[in-house]
Amino acid sequence: MNRIYLLCIAVLASWSALADSDYPDNLQVKECNFQVQGQWWNQSPTQGYPPLVVANNPTTGEPEFCEFYQFSWDWMRYLVSPVSQDKFDEPRWQDQSLFPLLETRGTNSCDDSYPANALMVRSMKSMKDSSPFVLPERIDQAFADAIYDQNGNIVLYEIRFSQNLCDVTKIQSQPNFPGGTLEMKTAWRILGDDEANSGNYYVMQAVIAENSVERTQTLTLGLVGLHLAISADNHPEMVWVTLEHQDNNPLCDDLGPTVTGGPWSFTSASCAQTPSDCQFNQTVKAAGLTKTGLRTEICQGYAHASKPDDRDYSLNTQLVNKLNSYIGGEDSIFAQQGTPESLQVWKNYFVVGALWVSDVEKDSTPDNQRGSLQLANTVMETQFQRDAPWGKGTMNCFECHNYSGTKSNTSPSAFMSHIFDDIVKDIDAPPSPICPKPNYKGNVPVDGGSITMCNAVCTPGKWTGGVKGHGLFATCECCP
Repeated sequence: MNRIYLLCIAVLASWSALADSDYPDNLQVKECNFQVQGQWWNQSPTQGYPPLVVANNPTTGEPEFCEFYQFSWDWMRYLVSPVSQDKFDEPRWQDQSLFPLLETRGTNSCDDSYPANALMVRSMKSMKDSSPFVLPERIDQAFADAIYDQNGNIVLYEIRFSQNLCDVTKIQSQPNFPGGTLEMKTAWRILGDDEANSGNYYVMQAVIAENSVERTQTLTLGLVGLHLAISADNHPEMVWVTLEHQDNNPLCDDLGPTVTGGPWSFTSASCAQTPSDCQFNQTVKAAGLTKTGLRTEICQGYAHASKPDDRDYSLNTQLVNKLNSYIGGEDSIFAQQGTPESLQVWKNYFVVGALWVSDVEKDSTPDNQRGSLQLANTVMETQFQRDAPWGKGTMNCFECHNYSGTKSNTSPSAFMSHIFDDIVKDIDAPPSPICPKPNYKGNVPVDGGSITMCNAVCTPGKWTGGVKGHGLFATCECCP
């Protein structure tokens, strides 16, 4: 268990390994290799960044799909592998030196002071790609739209990014993000003791403040969604891949009296059997953390995030199935003998799908998109599944993150990466005030009226160990 102190994947089933004979009609699927050898988790990232252990770098867009899923698979294994051989409980994706946390607005996410984590409630996404990235500054923020599991507990989110994004000048000197640039969003639900100890979830602990600095709770959080956007050398539009926990919810098309499976974290048995009595895939205004009585009914829009009439539907869905056969179930590489216990939990997750463009010299318009064209994560883009609200086109990551094949994607007006825009905006944010004396506890004045997190790292003369407050102050303790 990892101890951390607070603040676009889709058949819900276990997977068994599929033999090449299962794909007699598609040579590309048959020859697509997801096998790994030996103690893959001990592979060193060698020199520099991005990690050279990620060997499969997609170079073509049409009709080759295999290498994009190999690329996604390599990155997944790299991220969940331990930071070092003597730290098997610390995965690379939670290493602050590799993938810093995106902190609250008005806070420099690239300096040496950072919180142990930066959880938040999701806010409603705008349909306009030019809209600024919105990061709620308190987990109980009134305007934030939220989802709740079947226990009435809120879902929290965290965002990380590859450290190279902190070199803003270098990034903006080129029109595209360099290969190896990564952005990551994770979704977490609050677990009870039985679930926390079941080995079914990747977990972390968090001390969370609700409404006031006097009310804190130590909670165990279980990962329910992981969304990655990764630039490849030859595909700067980013390869978008999303994963979910196998117990999240059923497919929308499977709802009804004959639905099988469950129990689900975000779908009640009654609504799954009688969907006409319930409202699905609707977020609500955040109203507390735990035992709120609120429950969000969620179903997955499309298996493999693909419609049967989507381009290359059969090829894409077969590749997703084949990849998942190496992730979940008893034949998973995560269940093989000798696999460290800390990695075995990943057999309970699955890839919904991946998304990219065919021609990187053209914009990310629907006719140029490939892969899972309906890509959405049910616990991150709950309302943005199935057909677009305006009645035409597809609904996926490129709706909000438009890639340009002819203009700069790193300029302030590009809005391709909302996370990078937020980094740029706050890169020059002033540091937290200096402690007046060791072991002091009190209110920290914040310039401009913006709430600032206390520093989680105990640097002499800096604030640490506190929680966010309200208005013009944050309540913190000083380093000893």
